[in-house]
Amino acid sequence: MHLSEEDFFNDYFDGYPIEATDENIAAVRAFCLQKWQERHLENKGAEDEIPQDLSNACKFTALFGSVIFGADIGGNYDHVFNVLDGRIMDINADAADVKALTDPYRHDDAFIGSGDFQESMDSCVSRVEDWICAFEPPFTPEPR
Repeated sequence: MHLSEEDFFNDYFDGYPIEATDENIAAVRAFCLQKWQERHLENKGAEDEIPQDLSNACKFTALFGSVIFGADIGGNYDHVFNVLDGRIMDINADAADVKALTDPYRHDDAFIGSGDFQESMDSCVSRVEDWICAFEPPFTPEPR
């Protein structure tokens, strides 16, 4: 069992999904890091402790990826990621917390389907909706 955009968002976002090209994935990672750093400062985080990677942002980025790329959401207690066309696509792949995990891409149906997980993800939706509205993807020609 994987979750999708429809499990969390009531609105339809025009222009999405976009193709998960290397350029688009890099743009998404840079955008999400900027938004993650802004969130840190909004929450009164110290300027000298601004996040340098997407550690601890996996719920936000998995929700973002579900809309931007049309990916499903998979995961486990330790990490949440996207699944696109049966392949792992992790916006947070380079984050220190993900790299420190032994098996970050183990999928746990019971965890993903749990009410606690749903509530936790729901708490991120409003911020992610704002991120989606602010994101301007690089131009990607339609596949031919």
